[in-house]
Amino acid sequence: MAVLFAMALGIPLGVVAALKQNTWLDYTGMSVAIFGVSVPAIVMGPVLVWIFGVWLKVLPSVGGALNHPTC
Repeated sequence: MAVLFAMALGIPLGVVAALKQNTWLDYTGMSVAIFGVSVPAIVMGPVLVWIFGVWLKVLPSVGGALNHPTC
């Protein structure tokens, strides 16, 4: 799933960066890619839990199925 997510995000960003060389889109895509590769998973994990679980409330941050009403 992670590889599919990386491909779905990385390929379009790479194409846009290649078509719009030396623009803010190119520099933004390059910065996101470098940040994603350089930050260790032990740091990126809690940050992503905070973004998607606490801030955006898209994914459960704690408990998962334990908080489901049918359990």
